[in-house]
Amino acid sequence: MGAIAGGVLGNQIGGGSGKAAATALGIFGGAILGNNIEGAPTTQTQTVQNCMTQNVFENRVMGYNVTYEFNGKQYNVQLPRDPGPTIKLNVTPAPY
Repeated sequence: MGAIAGGVLGNQIGGGSGKAAATALGIFGGAILGNNIEGAPTTQTQTVQNCMTQNVFENRVMGYNVTYEFNGKQYNVQLPRDPGPTIKLNVTPAPY
C-alpha cells in the first residue's frame, strides 16, 4: 500500500523526464515507509488439539473350561485360573 501511495504522489510531483524518476523514488520511499509503519507482525500462541479414534484388539484369557472325571462320570466347570494337572474336589458322602 505504501508503494502505491508513494508512486501516485511521486507521479504528481515530477514533470517531464523527472516525472518517471519521481514516480520510481515515490514507489521505493512509500514501500520503505509503509514497511516501517506496519512493523513486525506480532506473534501468536495457539493451542491445537488433534484427536483420532484408535481401535485396539487383544486376546485375553477370561476363564478355563475344565472337564474332569469323578466316580465314572464326566463333569464340566469353568474356572478363573489355570487349575494345573490336578483339581481338588470337595466330596460329601451321601447316605445309602
